[in-house]
Amino acid sequence: MNDECPIWGTPCQKMPLQGGSGYYGSGFDSPRAGGKYIIADTAIIDPATGRMATALDEPSKVKLSRRIYVQNQSAESEPLEIDRNTLKEVKTWPMPSVSKRMDYCLQFLASKTKTLGEAINMDSHLDEMQAATLLKNAGEARYLIEEFRNEGWIKIKPSAKSDSGLVVIRLKGYQRLEELERPQSPQNRS
Repeated sequence: MNDECPIWGTPCQKMPLQGGSGYYGSGFDSPRAGGKYIIADTAIIDPATGRMATALDEPSKVKLSRRIYVQNQSAESEPLEIDRNTLKEVKTWPMPSVSKRMDYCLQFLASKTKTLGEAINMDSHLDEMQAATLLKNAGEARYLIEEFRNEGWIKIKPSAKSDSGLVVIRLKGYQRLEELERPQSPQNRS
C-alpha cells in the first residue's frame, strides 16, 4: 500500500480501471474507507494533494465509508462510484444510532470468524472495522469493544501479537446476532 486514500489520507492501493468499463476516474482499495471504490472525474481530485477537492467532514467520511463497505460485501457488485452528487448527498444521510452501530460491529466481528470460539486479532482488522461500524477513530473502536465485554458479548484474550488482544464472541454475543437475524414485527422496525 503505497498510495493515499483520497477520503481518509491513509495508505491504500490504487486500482487500475478496466478499459471499456464505463468508468472515468481513479480506483482505490482502502481498508479504512471500506474497500474498493472509484472516484469519478466529476468528483474532482485536487492534483496538488491527491485528495478530493470537495472536502468531507468527519461524519460524512464515516457514512461514505460504511456505504463503500456495504457495497463491497454484496456479491457480484461493482465498486461504488463516488461522484460530485455523492459528495453532496452524503452530508444528508442520517447517522445510525449508537446501538445500531454496535450491532454493525458485532456483525463485523462475526464475519471475521469461521468457527465458534475463533479469536479475532483486532489490530489487523481495525481500519475495516471502523468503516463497517461508522467509527471516527481507533478510540471509538476500543470503546465499543469494552462495552461488548461489559455486556458479556465477547471476551478478550491477551496476545503478544496484538496491543488490543484477541476478541472471542461469547454465547451472549451469538444470541444477540440471532436476535438481529429474526424478522422484526412492523411496530419494532426502525
